[in-house]
Amino acid sequence: MSLSNLIRIPLNLGNIDIFTFGELNLFGYDSLNDCLIFISLNELNNINDHSINRLYFSSIPRFPIKKLILNEDETIVALISDKTAYLVYLPQINKSPSKSI
Repeated sequence: MSLSNLIRIPLNLGNIDIFTFGELNLFGYDSLNDCLIFISLNELNNINDHSINRLYFSSIPRFPIKKLILNEDETIVALISDKTAYLVYLPQINKSPSKSI
């Protein structure tokens, strides 16, 4: 694949520097707001603040998140830090915009 065949989509998501792709969504971790964001891959071309869904944590991770790992059916995401793995269950994520977890 040459570089001319790549699709480039500018993302202006502020504090989000850790991403992982699922089959249906792009996931990221917002360390400033302590939330997991997800964006439908179908909506990436028309992205605005309303199409970004956020899942807020009820408690703040103690160590910086360095990696996101998603299972096949996009129901569990692991947020990995140096000393801890946080598992987040994502039931029917495409149907619920903003929730606390």
